[in-house]
Amino acid sequence: MTTRTANRTRGTSAMNQMNYLSVARRELIAAVQVTPLIQSLIGGHPDIKSYETFLTNTWHCLRHNSAVTGLAAIRCTSIDATLADYFFRRAQEDLGCERGTAADLATLGITERDLLDSKPAPGCAAMIGYEYYVAGHCHPASLFGWLYMLEALNEDLGPIISTQLSQAFPPSTGVRFVRAHGKAEKFKTWELTEQIMEHVNPLGMAEINHAADVVSKLYLGIFDQSPAKERIGPARAMAAGSR
Repeated sequence: MTTRTANRTRGTSAMNQMNYLSVARRELIAAVQVTPLIQSLIGGHPDIKSYETFLTNTWHCLRHNSAVTGLAAIRCTSIDATLADYFFRRAQEDLGCERGTAADLATLGITERDLLDSKPAPGCAAMIGYEYYVAGHCHPASLFGWLYMLEALNEDLGPIISTQLSQAFPPSTGVRFVRAHGKAEKFKTWELTEQIMEHVNPLGMAEINHAADVVSKLYLGIFDQSPAKERIGPARAMAAGSR
C-alpha cells in the first residue's frame, strides 16, 4: 500500500467515525425545533419570557465552559500533548464567553444582579455537572462529544432563532449573542471535526458518541425548563423575621 493510499484510507475511516455524530446532530436539531420555545419563534409569536429563561440558562452554562475545557487540558498533559494544546486554547477563547448573553439579557431588562440571584434549571444544572464529570473522570477526548453538539446546535439553530427574533424585537435588542454564534460556529464545528479525525481512534470515538447522546438529551431539557426560583420555607421565613 502506497503512502497516498494509506492516507486516503485513514481519511475515509475517520469520516466514517463522524457518521454517528452527524446523525446525532440532525436528530438533536429536529427535536429542538419542535419544543414550545422554537415553535413560538417559527410561528411568529415568540414567548419572550421563555426566551429570557433560555438565555439565562445559557448564561449559567457558558460561565463554566472555560473551566471545563481547562480541566480537560490539564488531564491531557500526561496523555496527549496535542489535545492538551487544543483544550488550553479553547479554555482561553471561552474566557468571559457568557458576557454576550448577559448583554442581550440586559437589553431585555435582566440585570447582572438578577442573573447572579437566579438558579439554573434542573436540565441546565445537570448539563454543567455532566461537563465536569466528563472532563474530570472520563478520557478527556470524550469532551469532544459535548463540544461538537454544542457548536453544531449553535450553528444549526442560531440563524433560525436570530431571524425570527429580529422580527419580534426592536433593533439591537436581545439577539446579538445568538446571531453572532450562528455565524461563528461554522468554523468551530469544522475545526472540531478536524481534531476528532486526526486524534481520536475508534475506541475513543465510542466515548465521544456516548457523551454526545447524553448531551443531546440534556440540551432538550434546557429548552423546556425554567430557572429554579429559590423559595423561602416557613421555618426560614420565621427565622429571618426574628433577626
